[in-house]
Amino acid sequence: SGIVIAQQQPTPPLQGPEPDMGLIPTQSRTYKNFPTPEEVLVVYANNIDSSLYIKNYYVEVRDIPGENVVELTIPDTITYPEGIATLRPSGEDIWGNGNLGWRYC
Repeated sequence: SGIVIAQQQPTPPLQGPEPDMGLIPTQSRTYKNFPTPEEVLVVYANNIDSSLYIKNYYVEVRDIPGENVVELTIPDTITYPEGIATLRPSGEDIWGNGNLGWRYC
């Protein structure tokens, strides 16, 4: 399993505080009830190179059937009443005015 941490950032984004990993419960690795390829859903962004790379890797290595792959197109910009949010080419930063800037790490 993975952990995704999102934190609000000013424009331009700054390095945010490190999450307290001690607050996240630890889990022992187990293969009991491990999902089969037919039970896995792979969702990827077709306009972000790293997303496509990761999708191709998992589909090939885990033998995920094509009907279990979902393609998304994430727009470069989205206009909200508060302003415009822009996805940077890396796919990790969203820049915008006010509360619209985020960094995914």
